[in-house]
Amino acid sequence: MAGETIQIASKEGKSFAAYLSKPPQGGSGNGHGNAPGIVMCQEMLGVTPWLKSMADRIAAEGYLVLAPDIFWRFHPGFVGEHSNKDDYDKAWSYLRGLDYDKAVDDVAACADALKAMPGCNGKIGVVGFCMGGTIAYLAAARLPIDAAVSYYGTGIHHYTNEGGKVACPLTLHMGDKDHTLKPEDVHEIFAALIGIPHISVWRYDTGHAFANSDLPSLYSKEHAEKAHERTLQLFGRLK
Repeated sequence: MAGETIQIASKEGKSFAAYLSKPPQGGSGNGHGNAPGIVMCQEMLGVTPWLKSMADRIAAEGYLVLAPDIFWRFHPGFVGEHSNKDDYDKAWSYLRGLDYDKAVDDVAACADALKAMPGCNGKIGVVGFCMGGTIAYLAAARLPIDAAVSYYGTGIHHYTNEGGKVACPLTLHMGDKDHTLKPEDVHEIFAALIGIPHISVWRYDTGHAFANSDLPSLYSKEHAEKAHERTLQLFGRLK
């Protein structure tokens, strides 16, 4: 399965690129308005081949998946290589300058675009990885969406005060050995969010980026597949 890059109208009157992957014909999404829409939020290296493969994988289960270029205000179309130091330096500079409020606006624009597609049933989920995991969490707190999944969101501890605003089912996948979070950050997340209605926190005996199969030093197939199964269980409620 291969998707296509389309343009999305931003809330600021400009446009940005997003990778769109559609469900197979004859499956759950067959053009008759019964496929939920999923906004997939990138890691800091952009809409990488791995992210597109994840969009395709979820689309194959009967979803319309849209993965926006979150860094379009800095460097439209930026995609970094994991092994390239210059790419990492650029990505870190973009991440440090990211306006999360505007990133959530971009998710909202993608949600509107998905709802306007003839194959969409009007239900919207959001999933994100790393930086995108924080965006997915904020989308759950701020937007009228139907479900959200955050994989190892690196900035959630800065926004735990918004947990009480989450009105849709939200799943957090977190590695117990995540080197990007300090123990006190993890404690803050657990203390603030565990027990809030709609929020489920799953812990895995692994580190950061455990779902990314393009990072063999971090990837854990066992934990990635379990998290993926739980993600699909949540999004399955949208059908």
